[in-house]
Amino acid sequence: MFLQLRRLAVEKPLLFSLAAVLLTLFAGTAGVLIGMLLSGDPMNGMLPQRAGKIASWLFCLLLLARWDALADAGVSRFGGPPLLILTAALAFYAAGAVTWSFFGEFVFTVPTTAAGRSMIFQQLATGLFEEFLFRGVMFYGLMLAWGRDSRGALKAALLSAVWFGLLHLAYAGSEPASVVLLNSAAAALSGFWYAAVVWRFKSIWPVVLFHALGNLLVLANSAGYPIVPHAYLRSMLTELPLAILALLWFKEAALQPHQHHQAA
Repeated sequence: MFLQLRRLAVEKPLLFSLAAVLLTLFAGTAGVLIGMLLSGDPMNGMLPQRAGKIASWLFCLLLLARWDALADAGVSRFGGPPLLILTAALAFYAAGAVTWSFFGEFVFTVPTTAAGRSMIFQQLATGLFEEFLFRGVMFYGLMLAWGRDSRGALKAALLSAVWFGLLHLAYAGSEPASVVLLNSAAAALSGFWYAAVVWRFKSIWPVVLFHALGNLLVLANSAGYPIVPHAYLRSMLTELPLAILALLWFKEAALQPHQHHQAA
């Protein structure tokens, strides 16, 4: 199956992107069912949900390993000083942008209770699963078909970002349509610049951190602070400068077609 999926990525990238999502969700569902059997908890219980996230992440990790793509997808690389500096700067920006978007001010609550520690684990698991799927398996797989130069990477970043935004339409049953659409648009923008970071610096770990940190800040602070109106519109606006930065990175690389892109 692993080699067939890789071949599908090369020959039919659009179909591959759909298959990658469905297979990863299938792996997650299998993890949830196993968690239910082992714990006796309902499907939405803590242990089954954890098992589902871990199973999805392990499937993506195994897929990349079978493709011999752990280094290419940035899994086995943490990066040098330039990446660490960029990660710190973007993490600071992301923390301020997320809390301003949702609460109207910069607030940071550190979860210290058992429930808080469980929340941290859950968001790390979510960040691992979604980043390994969209910025690992899908982004790298699409570049197998479209190339790893700036043009191919840009196309792969755009499509993987669209899929990431579509994933957030799952909230349609619990939120107003306008909120769901804005949330999806904000997710697509963040997915686009996440992909640019992975491509430029050859490491997936910074975007795992950004993803988990953003989700955690919203959940950890929502108990003590009311979410402001138009939070998702504000979130989309704060993601826009980073998406523009990502475009500039792709444009800069396109102006140097004869130079191999070097990792920092």
